[in-house]
Amino acid sequence: MIAYARGPDAPILEQTIDQALIRLAPGESATGDEIRGYCKGRIAHFKIPQHIRFVEAFPSTTSGKVQKFRIRQLEMEARSPAEGGQAATHELDGKPQ
Repeated sequence: MIAYARGPDAPILEQTIDQALIRLAPGESATGDEIRGYCKGRIAHFKIPQHIRFVEAFPSTTSGKVQKFRIRQLEMEARSPAEGGQAATHELDGKPQ
C-alpha cells in the first residue's frame, strides 16, 4: 500500500488531514473504515484522514516521483465545478473515478 495524504492549505498547527489517496498492492482490498480503524491509536487523531480515496496509480514524473502539484490541481478541479472544474469525474490515474 502506498498513500499520499494532504491537509488544507492553511498553515495551522495540528491541522486535520483532509484526504488520503491510497494505492493498494495488487490483489489487496481495504475500506476507508478499515484504514481509519488501523490509524486509530497509532497516530494522533488529527492525522487520521477524513476522506479516503483508493486509486490505481498516482500521476508521476518519468523518474517515478509522485506529482503532488498535479494531485492538488485535479482535486481542486473536482471540488469546484462552479469554477470551471468537473464534478467527481476527473481522472487521477487515467481512469474516471
